[in-house]
Amino acid sequence: MFPAALESKRVFQRMRRFIMCARGDSEVTELSEKLYRSSGKFVAARLIAAAVAALAIVGGIIAPRAAFADSTTYSTSKRQFKVGNLLIESTATDASQAAFPGGAENPDPFVFYIADARTDVKPQNWDLINPLAPATVTSEILTRWTIRNSGLIPFQLGQKITKNMAPYWEVSLNNTSLADLLQYDLLFITNHRDVSFTPAEREKLRKLVDGGGIVWIEDCGNMRIRPGGTFFLEELQFRNEGSTAGAGPNINQPSHPILNTPYKLTFQEIANLGDKNYANFYISKMLQNEQASPNRGDSGRGTGVPNGNTLINVVGNNAAGNQPYIAAGNYGSGAVIATAGDSGCDINDYAGGIANSIGSGGNS
Repeated sequence: MFPAALESKRVFQRMRRFIMCARGDSEVTELSEKLYRSSGKFVAARLIAAAVAALAIVGGIIAPRAAFADSTTYSTSKRQFKVGNLLIESTATDASQAAFPGGAENPDPFVFYIADARTDVKPQNWDLINPLAPATVTSEILTRWTIRNSGLIPFQLGQKITKNMAPYWEVSLNNTSLADLLQYDLLFITNHRDVSFTPAEREKLRKLVDGGGIVWIEDCGNMRIRPGGTFFLEELQFRNEGSTAGAGPNINQPSHPILNTPYKLTFQEIANLGDKNYANFYISKMLQNEQASPNRGDSGRGTGVPNGNTLINVVGNNAAGNQPYIAAGNYGSGAVIATAGDSGCDINDYAGGIANSIGSGGNS
């Protein structure tokens, strides 16, 4: 699945159109040159493995819902997956931290666009869509993304919204009814900030998952869940602290669908998931001193699998004593996936980068 040819400059050139969307040839060529450097941070296997992981998460959890004959290779029936980036408005309005420009943070707006565009690793006939995507650019969308784009106007009022535009994939938790949210196969939550879920947000997420929804929540780097505003799985916390010695995967559940559907990931591919390289990133229970504090809790290493009656430690981080790096589990009729490695940025940051910063990403 990952032959040596995938590392070649020729393949990068072939991939360039979807990676950089509408960028010019000179910019795309510069990006491909930077990606190809073996000493660089962004190597081909990491990008491809991250894209496959996103698809594996979708396919592995959703697959039991319906019987399809070998969709990976032979099926001619189209499989449409309804996905979106779920915006948590409380991250923009929490008075105890600076408001995020433009409203709720969405650091990886192109993650599903790229996953959908990767026909070289996406199973045949899979189609990722946002069923509630806005049809055209409204004044609200234009204002939000102009602020996000440092004042540069990215769209035109009334412009048709398509998959290669960030607003296409956005879904507001607060402004979308539970009935509408329940039509989605997968909703992705990620940011860099302190998160304090309101009681209404927490209960809506709980009902969403209990009713059959799948929520993927990921640390984009420095995301912390405040004890006064927990996720509906109230023990869940993200961390990056302690030594990085021995960082790498400990595969606790080698047969788990996330690692095997629609493709079986090798050890090296699992080791390359995300842009954090395991380091000292992991998932844990809330610490006792966090329970009494309204602020970010990074003092001491949290231990144990959070909400162990729901979440399974699929892949642990050896540097953190096998604390979860990827955890997943069923809740009611749905499921929760929690990841600490920032796979979203590893996919997204190849698209939508800002001018004069080719390869750095402009959305994180």
